[in-house]
Amino acid sequence: MYEDAGKPRIGDDTCELGVRFAGHRINVDVIVDASGNVVMDGGGMSVFPSIVPADLKRIPKRLIPLRFANRIPGAIGDDDMKIWTMGAGPFVSEPVSATLTLNVTGRSHGLICPAHAMSLTDLQTELARTQPDWAVEEP
Repeated sequence: MYEDAGKPRIGDDTCELGVRFAGHRINVDVIVDASGNVVMDGGGMSVFPSIVPADLKRIPKRLIPLRFANRIPGAIGDDDMKIWTMGAGPFVSEPVSATLTLNVTGRSHGLICPAHAMSLTDLQTELARTQPDWAVEEP
């Protein structure tokens, strides 16, 4: 994610702390219904298990800053991005907070999703509230 004052930049664009929704130019992370609520289909903000080399090899190379290309072959991401971590527990589906949950979708990918029905605005707010919990941890 991009950095803003030492923490992840909050937003709704690629590589920001938040989710992308219908109308985004690249991908959509969540679907929003006609009432403005996030559809509870497991969609959310993508996260990856760790920065150990075996896990980094499975992360899309566009998300790994080019400055790490000598250690992570194929890294092509913007050098203004940082690699962030949150928590140190096992990478398993479980609550992140009272309002967010981690939905592990595979060995090398998960989604931080709403834990219960909420509006898109509330989801973005809840993700933004995790900002202090993230730390730069680069290989």
